Amino acid sequence: KRETFTAHAICLADNQQSVPPSLEAKTQLTAAGLGEKSITFGQDDDALDVHNTVVEYFPPLEQSGYEMMRLTPRRQLEILRVPNGDFSGFNLRRALNQAKLYLRPIKYCLSVREDEQQSEPKQRPVLQCDACGQHIVQADLRDHIRTCPLATSTESPPPASRARSSLPERSLNV
Repeated sequence: KRETFTAHAICLADNQQSVPPSLEAKTQLTAAGLGEKSITFGQDDDALDVHNTVVEYFPPLEQSGYEMMRLTPRRQLEILRVPNGDFSGFNLRRALNQAKLYLRPIKYCLSVREDEQQSEPKQRPVLQCDACGQHIVQADLRDHIRTCPLATSTESPPPASRARSSLPERSLNV
């Protein structure tokens, strides 16, 4: 059986950052797909396996390069030191112990704007406005209904959804 360990990792956006992100910054990082994630590494992974796992969870790091860091007792981030720069699974686990893994980009800062992320487009639920028939992303539906010229303020559900149940009625013989 393959021995593994899990590291709690957070990808930073700023390539000069030397302190952990604030709560507000963590929220931005998460919205941009860079926030904290639990990553499982193999104890016997070589440095390339570890790298491939990191960029699988944080794809922007593949182009920017990254440094692996941990928090010091003085609340500063320090670059992990491993023998011969070999970030194998074994060395990474020893260097982290139980600490959180911070991944800092090297070449440039990463975008924290959701619309600039290069990830796959996210699937979001879309509903049809009963008044005008336009298809609206569910998260925007309430605002649309407020501004839709054909919607009334007391919209009723369409007849199909008013039915009490889709189960057949049972009659009781007493």
